[in-house]
Amino acid sequence: MAALMNRKNRVAANLLVDFPEITLDTVDISRVISRKDLALYIIVITLDQLNRMEIKSNVLKNPMISQIIESFPDASNIFELYLNGRFEEFQSQMNEIEAHL
Repeated sequence: MAALMNRKNRVAANLLVDFPEITLDTVDISRVISRKDLALYIIVITLDQLNRMEIKSNVLKNPMISQIIESFPDASNIFELYLNGRFEEFQSQMNEIEAHL
């Protein structure tokens, strides 16, 4: 949490993907942040700080992260657009995220 608060985004992104054994059943985050807001944060921070391979292997294959980002219905579409190089559509989706923030 300190990395998130200090805005050390690369450290925060790595922390998100380094704990695959944590599930939403073992951690109650609802008092701190909504699942949708956490999903948005995960999308933004991982796209900003991780490369394509890291996103594929560490984010999309991580059960905890997958469960969280499902809280934002367009999350998988955003990652798919980015990973497939459909940047105009990707930017449109990111503009929608910006409107939520």
